Amino acid sequence: SLHDALPISKEIHKEIFERDNEKRYRRYLLCLDNNTRIMRFKELEKIQEKIKEKLSDLQKKYEKSQSKKKGKKITRESLILQANKILGKNKRIFSVKYSKGLEFSIKKEMLDYEKNIAGKFLLVTNTDVEANQAMKEYKQLQNVENTFDELKNFLDIRPIYHWKTRRVKAHVSICILANLIECLIKRFTTQTARKVINELKTIKIVDIKAKKTNRKLISHISDDAKIML
Repeated sequence: SLHDALPISKEIHKEIFERDNEKRYRRYLLCLDNNTRIMRFKELEKIQEKIKEKLSDLQKKYEKSQSKKKGKKITRESLILQANKILGKNKRIFSVKYSKGLEFSIKKEMLDYEKNIAGKFLLVTNTDVEANQAMKEYKQLQNVENTFDELKNFLDIRPIYHWKTRRVKAHVSICILANLIECLIKRFTTQTARKVINELKTIKIVDIKAKKTNRKLISHISDDAKIML
């Protein structure tokens, strides 16, 4: 079973075909990222609570507006528009009726479906790489793509206080290099990059002046920092 396990990938289908008079094949790998699965479960719970609360508030406002003898009442059309706005892309897991104001309930079969597919994704590959290794490589590629998406949108690069082209290029290059170092730290240590960097920041070079002698000494290096180095 793919459930209740560490991140895992399993080949579920393989097809062979000919192209340019050569036999080729595609492998279909079903993958499960358990961390993503757990996060999706929590997200679904929050979505349910948030939407239930908002729809309940909308229903109360609607009933209150209808009971008023004076003032503007919420129309059925407005009620539907507001409810759809609250539901958004999560409309599929809610059943909503407008025959008597606003009535709603959870579609259990759709919620079960969302939970069942949580954390799962399908990889298609023409390589003979072992399934778990293929998933690992894909996740690394995904991290690279996410990083470039951030860099392209200048989320981590701004502000830029340079005017000359070569200086802007140097600025961006340093940001990419810093990101690369952070990725390497994440990959080769069991700690977060931020924790490692903060620990290594404790290592200082101290200037010692005694009479006519000037010396530079390295501050005490903790055991954790030694392991990280």
